[in-house]
Amino acid sequence: MTEMTGVVERTNVKELPSGMYYSFLINDDWYRTGRDKPPFEAGYTIKFNFEDTKYGKQVDLKSVKFKEGEAPPVTTKASGGKPGSSNDFWAAKEVRDIETQKRISFNGAMNTALALVTAAFANEILTIPAKAKAEAKMDLFREMVVTEALHLYPMFQRVPDNHDTYMGVGVDVPRESLDSEEEPEEIDDW
Repeated sequence: MTEMTGVVERTNVKELPSGMYYSFLINDDWYRTGRDKPPFEAGYTIKFNFEDTKYGKQVDLKSVKFKEGEAPPVTTKASGGKPGSSNDFWAAKEVRDIETQKRISFNGAMNTALALVTAAFANEILTIPAKAKAEAKMDLFREMVVTEALHLYPMFQRVPDNHDTYMGVGVDVPRESLDSEEEPEEIDDW
């Protein structure tokens, strides 16, 4: 084991199919803590032991000592559960749900962008030079779809209310028109 002292620059958590994995950065080197969440955040000065493994620098969290005067952050569990309890499951689920929602929003933006760009080509709003090679045409098409998706993505990340706009077009419907009990007027021009 090797001893190291330094200021934690950053902490990181990575979700893999087998679970959540934690690491932290000191002096441009990443140190792994495996599935154990470190009891500190960025800014703490710590001393610890680590071992070089084939996967990287593995830290023994039991060896972590804090700089004198710096107490580790207080961690609270919802019901005082032990590691591996349902509290850990729900905390990890919240992180997974946030990531899942980001993916859903991005997929929605990509699907809408694909439909918009396709419709723009069909209506001759957008064109690709006829002399371009097939590969170049495909690259241009992909670029247009991705550019449009990146434009739409922020709108898909938030939940609109009745007074928002959608893609820059107002969708505000007067409330009284929705609440009216009157019969709609007949249209004779049909």
